[in-house]
Amino acid sequence: MRTRACVQAATASSRHFDRKIDAQRWLDDVTTSVVTGQYVDPRSAIKPFKEYAEEWRASQPHRPSTAKAVAQHLRCYAYPIWEKRALGAIKPGDVQS
Repeated sequence: MRTRACVQAATASSRHFDRKIDAQRWLDDVTTSVVTGQYVDPRSAIKPFKEYAEEWRASQPHRPSTAKAVAQHLRCYAYPIWEKRALGAIKPGDVQS
């Protein structure tokens, strides 16, 4: 059985399963992660943290003082640890520690 989950208008993820129940479980997991905001597109999981953070920072409508503070926090705290790590390789426990 082949199942397909349309996550966003521009992306879709599909997989092939031998059993229907396995396909339904996968689809349920993907749907849950999308609804809860935890979904990470597998293609974007390989993007380095710094590249993603800079794209995110550029897209935020911050006041100049906030933009400066965000840039400083990223440069001083986040980049030294995660600059070159892929997004998919950063786990919640890494961030909490």
